[in-house]
Amino acid sequence: MLSVLLLTLWLAGAVNAISPTAPPYKVLTGLPSRFGNTFTPDTAIVSNGCILPERNGGKDSVTNGVWEGEVFVDSWPFTVTICTQLPDMIKLSFTLERQQITQCYDETVDINVNSGVPYPCRNLVFCNGTKLGMLTVEVSCDSNACPENNFRVFMEASFPASSVELVSNVVTTNPIIGEPVTIVARLQDTSGANIKPIKVVSAVMKIIQGDGSVITEVMNILLNNTIIGKYIPAWSDQQKEQIIDVINHQVDMIVGFMTVFGDDPPHRFRTVTHVILSAFESILQHKKPTIAGPWAHPFTNSEMVKFTVPVRLLKSCQGHNYRYYTEVWATDANGTSKAVCWISGLTDIQLDNSTSGSDDKYTDGHFDIEMDTNWMILAESMFPIHLRNFSIEETNGFVELVKADIMEVDHAPDLLKWTATKRPDDVKITREMTEGYSPHRYEFGQANSGKLLLVHGYCSAGEAFPTDQFTNYAVFKDFEQSRRVDEFARLIDEYAKSQDINAYSIVAHSQGGMAALHLLTYYHTGLDLTTDGGRRIQTVGTPWQGTPVMGMAVDIAAQLRFGCGDNPDFSVGTASRWLNRIPWIKQQEVYYYTTESGSMSGPCQMATEMLLDGPNDGVAEKKRSQLPGGKSMDHKVGECHLAGMTYPDQCYNAERNSEMNKNAAR
Repeated sequence: MLSVLLLTLWLAGAVNAISPTAPPYKVLTGLPSRFGNTFTPDTAIVSNGCILPERNGGKDSVTNGVWEGEVFVDSWPFTVTICTQLPDMIKLSFTLERQQITQCYDETVDINVNSGVPYPCRNLVFCNGTKLGMLTVEVSCDSNACPENNFRVFMEASFPASSVELVSNVVTTNPIIGEPVTIVARLQDTSGANIKPIKVVSAVMKIIQGDGSVITEVMNILLNNTIIGKYIPAWSDQQKEQIIDVINHQVDMIVGFMTVFGDDPPHRFRTVTHVILSAFESILQHKKPTIAGPWAHPFTNSEMVKFTVPVRLLKSCQGHNYRYYTEVWATDANGTSKAVCWISGLTDIQLDNSTSGSDDKYTDGHFDIEMDTNWMILAESMFPIHLRNFSIEETNGFVELVKADIMEVDHAPDLLKWTATKRPDDVKITREMTEGYSPHRYEFGQANSGKLLLVHGYCSAGEAFPTDQFTNYAVFKDFEQSRRVDEFARLIDEYAKSQDINAYSIVAHSQGGMAALHLLTYYHTGLDLTTDGGRRIQTVGTPWQGTPVMGMAVDIAAQLRFGCGDNPDFSVGTASRWLNRIPWIKQQEVYYYTTESGSMSGPCQMATEMLLDGPNDGVAEKKRSQLPGGKSMDHKVGECHLAGMTYPDQCYNAERNSEMNKNAAR
């Protein structure tokens, strides 16, 4: 089971669930030289703005029909973004230190958050002031415009010129329900040559759990002003599929040494948004694996052995698939342990016929992993074997549920007598050795004339790319949906099959790029069958390492009932865990393009600017749009993630599209 913790966010709708037909899984295997070749990203999120804690207008307010919030202004210019169901119907009043102020720019906009489904908001920019102090915002809506005088409000303030920023990081890499999740933050001043810590008065996490209950946790402040908070994700028996927990994490502080504020330092706060996916321990590994064989593979004639890994599976989680990883170690002629290979992939859990180990919650099962004995020959090793760094992850969130540093293996007696039948120099590493047997390759061969699939991203309202700029293509259509990356990947292949497309490459936007790489990595599909030497995957604007904006998407969607709901797979933490086990050899097949706003007209999207650190396209930061093993083709200034932002849509660059069309494998 899953839990989503969203700092500053409110309860969101569940992800749409379907069960596309799964293509065959690959069994990824590689040389031990790739041990430890994983990606460790920077998951810290930086904010120079805040989300105001008040949420409901109308009858829930102190004054009927009026919503009021306060925020400290420490720099100009600054922006206030207000999202409601009826942005044109509300009345606004802004008072700075008891003096009325007026915005220089006021526009009703559709805020795009990694989708084509807009949220109605108003952006107000305050340009030319010098006065600093407390800003009071009043939002009202009369009874004629807003029935029953009840409306919902999402409001944030962003200070792009401010030197005060909050940096926050979730240091718990594998959050499990019932175990503490630790968040470490710091408030800092970046105005000088060296970053300086800022004294913190208080720090609070407001937690809204999946059942709607609210918990407030006071964070600890150390002597060096490091802020530490801990939260234990809860489990509710009533929540069958997902627990969506929400945290509002904001820091109140005093800036004591910035002379611009004089002798009376101001009181203000910053807000950081995290999306933290916590998993329930739906699978347990409780017995030693066994290994049997060898036997000749019926199609490849390779000599194979098979590991059987026994597990206990939560009964309500039957039908889920999991990601596994292990390192295989054998023995050399002197009896010394020797690295053989690593093995990884996705798997289903096969339920055992026996119910002797079952109880009310768990049932016994297992999954199998096959290995070509040519890896043993290359390592000049023999049985017995043991496993190291063994792990099992849920594919919804990629949280590690089972981990073992060393795992002994029970051997079939005949295996201990096994001897190599050839020399290491006689072994050629084949595709079957590194990916397993592909029924697609044997069924269709690799002489097919393929197509190019144009794939959109999360919650897209329509086609991402202009089709008149591509040839010999097909358009994947799954509009206005929130799909987890594994489900998204399966749907792409299911669409190709429905169109009788046996071989294809992909040009993808945003989350579609993650789904394409997931498909190439873990499934035998037509994406492997193109033969003309072209590029299998090309992407534009994909947040490979996640985006802090995902939190805002869930917040507005939950508050105003817009959009497709939550999707933590491209939050910073979840995307990083997913990417951590994607082999570099697969990443190297991706050609990716990124963009950012220009310098003339400001950021791509003012409402998301406070959540993003450094150059960005309005949704994805440049630094988190890098695929460590991929091929970065171009970074374009003056293009944004979607239409309707300050600069042109990055998917409509005709020169880039022509290049991708020309180089796509078919």
